[in-house]
Amino acid sequence: MKKYGVYIYVSQFINGLLYLLIDGKTFRESGHLTGLLIATDATQFAMGASAASVWESNAYAILFALSPLYLIYLTLQLPTLQLRAETDSKTRL
Repeated sequence: MKKYGVYIYVSQFINGLLYLLIDGKTFRESGHLTGLLIATDATQFAMGASAASVWESNAYAILFALSPLYLIYLTLQLPTLQLRAETDSKTRL
């Protein structure tokens, strides 16, 4: 169980580093390693693991397992799109 937690934290850390290198935002500004993002990543990881186990038992049932994962993905895209809409590309304010 610890290895799954380490995977989630390393994934968030790498994403934070990419934001730092590309946009120059710190971890605090980008919001990485916060409780909400860690919780959503853990939820997505658990949903993906359960989908893999469903696939092993019945390949046709994978559609029912993946539909909530797709909805979670769409929900997570909304804050990013709102931030892009509110941020000026030239001044980054």
